[in-house]
Amino acid sequence: MKSFRTVMTIVLVLLIGMSWFSIVKGALDTSKEYKMHIQNGDEYYSRELYQKAINEYKQAIAIKNDDETEEKMLAAYEKSFAEGTIKKKDYANALLELCNAEPKNIENWKKILEFYISTNDYSAAYSIVGKCRNQGFEDAELEVLMNKVSYVYTVKTRAFSDIYMSPSGYYTVCYEGKWGVLDSSGEYIHECEYEFISPMNMNGTALLISSAGNRFVDKNDVVQAIISEKFEKVNAYGNGLIPVQKGKSVWQYYSVSEDIYVLKEYEYASSFIDRKAVVKQQGKWTIINTNGEVYGEEVFDDVKCLNDGTYIYSDIMIASKGGNYSIYDAEKLVETDVVMKDADVYLGSYIAYQDESGKWGFINKKGKVVIEPQFENAKSFANGLAAVCKEDLWGFINKKGDVVIDYQFCDAEYFTKGGICLVSRSEGVYQVIELKFN
Repeated sequence: MKSFRTVMTIVLVLLIGMSWFSIVKGALDTSKEYKMHIQNGDEYYSRELYQKAINEYKQAIAIKNDDETEEKMLAAYEKSFAEGTIKKKDYANALLELCNAEPKNIENWKKILEFYISTNDYSAAYSIVGKCRNQGFEDAELEVLMNKVSYVYTVKTRAFSDIYMSPSGYYTVCYEGKWGVLDSSGEYIHECEYEFISPMNMNGTALLISSAGNRFVDKNDVVQAIISEKFEKVNAYGNGLIPVQKGKSVWQYYSVSEDIYVLKEYEYASSFIDRKAVVKQQGKWTIINTNGEVYGEEVFDDVKCLNDGTYIYSDIMIASKGGNYSIYDAEKLVETDVVMKDADVYLGSYIAYQDESGKWGFINKKGKVVIEPQFENAKSFANGLAAVCKEDLWGFINKKGDVVIDYQFCDAEYFTKGGICLVSRSEGVYQVIELKFN
């Protein structure tokens, strides 16, 4: 019995030894094969036989994946793509395979984004941005690339000489002396064929002036009223009244239903919203009702208005007293420690303001600083983006404060929900830019 156990022990030792020998031999053979593929790949690469080099590197990676071999394979792909011996989709697929094989490898995601950007394939790049967002990467270089893709835009050729914007996203524009209206997506509600069009109000109502007559129409182009007067400078219609500039510094309200001027003359008259408007008299601003009566006791040094006459949006108004601006929510002062020497209008998001240093930053409607003052000038956020100025040129930032559209414009307006904005590259000339992905 003892002899049997001894024999079995010897057999087991021999079997284990043979097994280890096989393992070691297999490892040595695999290592030898791996090195052979690398050497072959390097040789082919040096001879500019990039497709053969790619094949060798692939076989090496199948045995053992390492960053150096990946780099060699991608370099071969890049050379082969540049000389036209492989197609774009083959190079892209190789990059995507690496990303999927190592989803946490940020560098590979950067490479595929850079490749799609270099080949102007922003649709494919945008799909990669979504995958990167899902991974939750936090990398500054990757964020720059993702922003470059996410905020790519096209420029429409038509140039406008004058523009008005409504907070609801309508742009009233003048092209070669004729007026029209763009909706939030940049489509024409009214073609540029009118002598004049008033700024569209929040409900889409506007005054159309043409040789055929002067009429108020709603957003469905249904005529609401016909009037006899012709105007050249007005603010948006509201509560039956339209503010009209009659002289250089004289404004008065015109009753659409009565077809006559009503109320007093003012230095400035805003649009009526919810039966209230702000007017300027003797250098001071007050709130009035549709009868021209002063509403409340507040008297302001200034009230911020859009160029369409909108002074309040979602109950938020920006006005100044004693040299500093404040936020008013439903006409009640919002208490804040922030000193605002200047500010922009509220458009549903962060408000641009200027601090005591002269720099511009952003606060929310509660008066809390969300982006520290650092810009030469700024306009409030609208639909996720805000125009900011550096060295007299305007670009756009996102809510993280990242510059996502570079400084290049001499003026810039506000983005709409449909992803368009009016910008200017020369004084007095505006064009539509449209985000590709919105």
